[in-house]
Amino acid sequence: MQNANIKMQNDNIKFKIFFLSIIFFGVFGLAKSSQAATIYVDNTTTSCSIPSDTDYDPATDTCGSGAFVVYDTIQGAADVVNPGDTVIVKDGTYTNITSTYIVNLTRGGTADNWITFKSENKWGAVLDGRLVSSTSYYNDNGDAYGSGSHAPAVPTNANHSAFNIGANVNYIRIQDFEIKQFRWGGIWSNSPNHDLYVYGNKIHDIGRWCYWSSTESGNSYGQAGIFTGNASSNLTVDSNLIYSIGRLDYVTCNMPYSSHWYSHDHGLYLRGADATIINNILYDCVAGWPIAIDNSNAKIVNNTIEGKSSTNPDPTGGGHIITTLQEHNGAGTLRIENNISYNPKGGFMVFDYWGADQYDGTQTVKNNLVYSETDTASVMFTYPLTPATNYIAADNIIGQNPKLVNLAGKDFHLQSNSPAINTGLATNTPSVDFDKNTRPQGSVYDIGAYEYVSGGDSTPPAAPSGLTVQ
Repeated sequence: MQNANIKMQNDNIKFKIFFLSIIFFGVFGLAKSSQAATIYVDNTTTSCSIPSDTDYDPATDTCGSGAFVVYDTIQGAADVVNPGDTVIVKDGTYTNITSTYIVNLTRGGTADNWITFKSENKWGAVLDGRLVSSTSYYNDNGDAYGSGSHAPAVPTNANHSAFNIGANVNYIRIQDFEIKQFRWGGIWSNSPNHDLYVYGNKIHDIGRWCYWSSTESGNSYGQAGIFTGNASSNLTVDSNLIYSIGRLDYVTCNMPYSSHWYSHDHGLYLRGADATIINNILYDCVAGWPIAIDNSNAKIVNNTIEGKSSTNPDPTGGGHIITTLQEHNGAGTLRIENNISYNPKGGFMVFDYWGADQYDGTQTVKNNLVYSETDTASVMFTYPLTPATNYIAADNIIGQNPKLVNLAGKDFHLQSNSPAINTGLATNTPSVDFDKNTRPQGSVYDIGAYEYVSGGDSTPPAAPSGLTVQ
């Protein structure tokens, strides 16, 4: 009997050890399998297998002795990413001649484990949609109208957009790419998704072609640097450089005028809910508006917007920000603060509401600097419809030159005597600026995408006088 008890006890101990081993290896095995991975993309190396290899060394751009997975296309990496993964794209030009998009995202992250796509060096990885600007104009099928030669790349063969964010693809960060020459968009999301962070990209020359539809509704499909649809939410657009967005003007294209042509092509065309737009620089977005916001609970803070919209042949509209808020937005909050608007046409902002006589939310417009070289009045607002029920405008600086360092060279840093220095709000202001300098540098926050840094960019020296030839 005693031997039987001892055997039973030994069996119990063995079972407990076996059971604990299962738990131990199960937990730690699971933890290991769910560790975030770094995946590389390199389309220039010749020593790696195509389309992927598993022993890549990013320091030498070679395979054989490394420890990382590498793909030759961004799409290849996007097809295998898991929550928490980071995809690092090496310098080079990336295209995709077999797909509508260069990257079609179908896999997303989680709240605790975002997926990041980033250029290894800022603007070193170039996503090229291959749209060559052309004054030949095209119909609904992309066929050229009239006589004359086609552009070197027919627009129907150019990519629609660089990144397409698919349905329910959430928690995505896109960082430090140059994105150029796409037919419709740089970054495109027309599906239900949330939590997208777009940081530090250079997005330009989007939709720069002559497009004509046989119907006005066809002409209303807009081109945009970044587009999000009604079902998108929790979007952040931070520290991007966005310029040359939208179709060529009807005079250049020798086409009939369409009002839709100029009211749907925007630098940022953001619908949905909960958008944060901070530290961005936008210019030459004249076939529409630099920022078109149809988004409840939006913050547009510390951006610099420049554009001589008066040179655009478009006889209608103008301004740098349009709020096209609809009934589905509900009673949200729109805050527009600490922005520089240089040379808007017709006013800084345009209030417009689709499907409603008035937006029921709260609109706060404070501490913006608006200046026009040609309009001494520097009109602040245009009202096609009445402003929101709860509308607040205060402490905006109207008609003072912001004293930018080099407007012609597109250097939008502040000179030392700029009225934008120490005149911004602290509320909602980002903690760093476009250059990642800490805010504030002085006693108060600055207006615009750049915080003035003492000893850096300053007032240009006066021309010397009284000189004589010896």
